[in-house]
Amino acid sequence: MQTAVGAKGRTEDKPMKIQYQVVQDDNYLLVTTSGRDYSPDDSAEYASAVIRTAGEYMVMNVLCDERDPGCRLTGTESYQLAAAIFEHAPWIGKVAIVCCEESLESSYMDFVNPVTGVQVKMTSDIDEARSWLAVQRQLQEAW
Repeated sequence: MQTAVGAKGRTEDKPMKIQYQVVQDDNYLLVTTSGRDYSPDDSAEYASAVIRTAGEYMVMNVLCDERDPGCRLTGTESYQLAAAIFEHAPWIGKVAIVCCEESLESSYMDFVNPVTGVQVKMTSDIDEARSWLAVQRQLQEAW
């Protein structure tokens, strides 16, 4: 929560929108989040920022670490994030979204765009996500 001073100087607690940090790794772009999406517009803004940043770094794989206790994606929001990636970033190969187990509707969720081949995996296990992203890197190096 952020504390803000409202009208007549009274203090109000306002929820903090999602924030993120980006680090480029050899195999992927690591996006670590905190805060929460409070509206569809917040979710769309976050998805656009991830796509834009991946383009700036010219990476094909993205790992979104959304395990912060305040950061919760529902299954619908996850699907919307995958749909945004499919529509606006067909050049991305794989996106792994790591979230709290309570946010998943099953132990993992996968989405694949049948036209572009873009893959999105949701899991609560960061090691599984890293391994999944590394497989594509190994295949690219083998070619």
